[in-house]
Amino acid sequence: MLALRYGYAVTPVPAAQVAPWAAADLPSSRWMPIPPALLFAAVPPALALVVLGWAWAVGGAGGSAFLAIVAYVGPVALLICVFILLGSALANQRLVRQMRELIEREPWQAWPCRVERTGEEGQARRVDVRVSLLAPDHSVAARHDARFRPETWRAMTDGYGVLLFAGDVRFNGVIADPRTRTAHLTHPVTKEEAGGDRGNSVIEDELTRQAIGWMFSQ
Repeated sequence: MLALRYGYAVTPVPAAQVAPWAAADLPSSRWMPIPPALLFAAVPPALALVVLGWAWAVGGAGGSAFLAIVAYVGPVALLICVFILLGSALANQRLVRQMRELIEREPWQAWPCRVERTGEEGQARRVDVRVSLLAPDHSVAARHDARFRPETWRAMTDGYGVLLFAGDVRFNGVIADPRTRTAHLTHPVTKEEAGGDRGNSVIEDELTRQAIGWMFSQ
């Protein structure tokens, strides 16, 4: 485990035992926060449109190019969109389940982090961010994209802080902030996407000391 090699604190027990609130917070951090029930409810109307469109065509709508588009292309396109959204929602639901299982078997790792906002400014319920997990020499060990609650983003002073990570830094994982008791799904970022910026070495030195001496009782 990379965190152990760097000397960062790691819990002796699984993450879920240390922070039981983390599992409950994961569903709301999905990348597409669309309730599956809403998507399922959209399927019958879409199917009805398809049937109605075919009925129009059979009734003589085929003589008009516009009505032909309405009768066939529009409803079918709507149906495709519904299934794409449904597939995305189910994939996110599956990811949440996998990450819940992960924190039930993997420990928390304390990591010094630099967090940068990647989404638009505004009063959104979630803030799109890129989290850089920092090595003791200030290089970036891994980067992950996540969707933070606004209070978690505001708690990162100047975009820095010690966060808890569960999983392998090369793959999807869970990042949690014990101060705001929030947990977030993460997606790893490739080196090509990440870039090579440097941060504030003074702040990062202090965060490294905090990560090494982190007390999970706090």
